[in-house]
Amino acid sequence: MTINWNEIKSLYPNTWIVVEAINAYTDSSGKREIVAMSVLETFKDGFSAYQKYKELHKIDTGREYYYLHTSREKLDISEELWIGIRFPNAASNQV
Repeated sequence: MTINWNEIKSLYPNTWIVVEAINAYTDSSGKREIVAMSVLETFKDGFSAYQKYKELHKIDTGREYYYLHTSREKLDISEELWIGIRFPNAASNQV
């Protein structure tokens, strides 16, 4: 089920969550606007939410995942631009 941030906040008050952005775009100021998202899992603490986020991102880097706390009034996500080359598993290929 895809829903917006206000709906998520009312369904999961004061909760850590991991979401996948289903419909999103970057506005002219570089802010990521998420129109619709899907809640993948809820957590009692931020560390557990972050661990799940890392696990999901490692499995599929092409999908847009976030870990968030629903106490946030609104989302304020800036898009980060990478400069250079990213190598998969670069940390495990050390000489």
